[in-house]
Amino acid sequence: MKRKWLSLLLALAMVLGMMPVAAFADDAAVADPITVFLTVSDQGVLAEDNGGEPMAQREVTVMDLDSSGDFTVDEALIAAHTAYNKESGYATGTYGVTKLWGTESSNLL
Repeated sequence: MKRKWLSLLLALAMVLGMMPVAAFADDAAVADPITVFLTVSDQGVLAEDNGGEPMAQREVTVMDLDSSGDFTVDEALIAAHTAYNKESGYATGTYGVTKLWGTESSNLL
């Protein structure tokens, strides 16, 4: 009789242990902004911001623009262009970045 009850208990534990458990995130939660430091150079020469200052280790506040809960390089570059250059100075295309710091190219490394 003990074996039957123990077998039933173990089978029940296995069934309950295999049931999926769902966790729901709060839809209203948006990731807090982060701070990154950015250096921009063009062929080894430091680029300048709107005020003529060199873009070396400049602080950039990055927002989670797509509310995905994580941050991307794209969001950091958009934030940097908004703060120190101009929004139209950055563009992406099918194959990646096509314009950076106002310079258009197919090879922006």
